[in-house]
Amino acid sequence: MRWVVDYVGETILNNTNLSISGGKAIVVVALACIGLGALIGAVTNMVNAAVSPVYFQTVMKWSFHDVWTAAVAQGIMEGIIFGVLFAMVFATGYGVVTKGRAPFSFARTLLWRILIFVLAMWTVGGVLAVSLALLSADFFHAQVPLAPKDTVELLLFAWVGGSIQGAQFGGLLCAVLGIVVARNAWNSAGATNESA
Repeated sequence: MRWVVDYVGETILNNTNLSISGGKAIVVVALACIGLGALIGAVTNMVNAAVSPVYFQTVMKWSFHDVWTAAVAQGIMEGIIFGVLFAMVFATGYGVVTKGRAPFSFARTLLWRILIFVLAMWTVGGVLAVSLALLSADFFHAQVPLAPKDTVELLLFAWVGGSIQGAQFGGLLCAVLGIVVARNAWNSAGATNESA
């Protein structure tokens, strides 16, 4: 997956001035956030639909056969929506923190960290939900009445539901913590440049 993002990122950067900054950089950061949202939604739903098509059939009430393709499309759509919301918060905060002076190359590192953190939270959410279902299937069914009764299907169902919530929580956390990390990195970069 990283090679895809590297290729797309390098293609954009090679066709753009690397030192792009100011308002243009903030717009590029916002567009990158939206693109990352779509990428995360697509990749996570590719995995989740392969793990438990039953989850999507049950929760989304899909009765057709090509659940995998529909789940990927759903992930892209929801990823774009989440990416727009994330971009409004993060790009605005990023612009304020850097006073619009940071080049896009500064944001690129932050966006990589955000991508990795969201995927890590996706994994943690899935593992926690599976652990909860293993610990007490009765409790899990009480919380999620639509969950299947079969143990294997329940665990797969739990992975998907938990991983989706984990990724959403990770994205929300990054919207706030990403700005704090950007501020600290920007202040550190400014202090380094001033002392040199």
